[in-house]
Formats: sequence, structure tokens, C-alpha cells
Amino acid sequence: MTDPNRKDPVVRAKERLEALERAARELSTTSHTGRSADGLAAATVDGSGRIVDLRLPPSLLGLSADRLGAAIVAAAADAEQRARASRETVLDGLDHDLRRS
Repeated sequence: MTDPNRKDPVVRAKERLEALERAARELSTTSHTGRSADGLAAATVDGSGRIVDLRLPPSLLGLSADRLGAAIVAAAADAEQRARASRETVLDGLDHDLRRS
């Protein structure tokens, strides 16, 4: 006799696949922008944390290479941290969905 509360294995597999596809789609379509603390640089990363855009205002032309580099690194680090937090949220939701099915 089968337990009426247990889902069919095929239904469970389909639900898990759909949850994985939703998570992959969300991760592949998100982007996150971070800024240096001084606001001089802005970097945008994709869902995996790879830099896809870097914005530097013309006022940076007069800065030293060290200050410019620090602003770029800070903006990229901020954007990557935002992407990491977003990935964790997506993966926590995926974990929840997989445990339900």
C-alpha cells in the first residue's frame, strides 16, 4: 500500500528540475552595481560576480594611479559582495524548494 502523502517520484523530479531552472535563470539574468566609498568609481558585475561594466567620471583623470586603482578595486569588491549576497538568497530559496519536493 502506498502512502497517499508521498508524491509520485516523477512529479518530485519535475518540481526539482523546475526549481533548478528558476534559480539558474535568476542567477544568469541579475547584475549588481557597487561603488567605492568615495563615490569615484562604480562597477557592475553579473550574477557570478564577473565585472561587466566600469564607470569612471572624468574627474578621475587628475587622480594618482594608486587612488584610481583603489577606487576601482573598492567598487568591484562592493559589487561582488552584492552579487554574493544575491546568490546566497537564490540558493537558499532553491534549497527550500528542493526540500519541499
